[in-house]
Amino acid sequence: MHADPRRQRQEALAGALSAAALDGLLVTSRANIRYLTGFSGSAALVAVTQGDVLLVTDFRYDEQARAEAGAVARVEVESTSVWDRFFKELATLGPLAALGYEAHALTVQDAERFTQAGQAWRWTATKDLVERLRAAKGPGEVAAIRSAAELAGAALQDTLPQVRVGMTELEVAGVLEGALRRLGSEGHPFSTIVASARKWTAIAPTSRARSSRARGRRSGSEHCTSWWRRRSGGRASVSAPG
Repeated sequence: MHADPRRQRQEALAGALSAAALDGLLVTSRANIRYLTGFSGSAALVAVTQGDVLLVTDFRYDEQARAEAGAVARVEVESTSVWDRFFKELATLGPLAALGYEAHALTVQDAERFTQAGQAWRWTATKDLVERLRAAKGPGEVAAIRSAAELAGAALQDTLPQVRVGMTELEVAGVLEGALRRLGSEGHPFSTIVASARKWTAIAPTSRARSSRARGRRSGSEHCTSWWRRRSGGRASVSAPG
């Protein structure tokens, strides 16, 4: 029987925390939460220490959190404030002093909580502690990436024949998402494309774009502004090469 890779990841993170002189890490990145615990919901806070993994989520994910992460984390479910419950449960994990947080995945508003409910601990901004672990892929992850790439390629092949002149970007994205779902994707593997006019015209050069370049290349901000005007007016469309 193979060891649970989530346990191995948590142990590797604990080692990284020791090297950084931290007693624990608050994980708020959804990708990192899933990597460490398996939980795929949209709302959760996770604390990883040398001996514990705590996951706090709201009542919507009660059954899901226990099913996905219960084997590798202590799951707590809150009906009101997830943050208040998190700090309450954090105090039960033992003598913790220095804690890190993911500076790249935390809003300023949430960081201000450290000076209020979280003032019992000393907080330190960290960056990419979990991402550095994620950079090394195991056999299972490589297989999943290969499978996802094959699925995406098949979805693109199904989508291309349906693209027509005049379709909006969101309409094309809807067709692509439908293909992905039919082929077994559990969700959107990437965000809908939002490109500047420079990138957009590089994909679909139009007569209008070429005439714009003939009049002089506009700045990137002007390209973006022009694109958003068209986008907000529902006129961001796939154009035939002119």
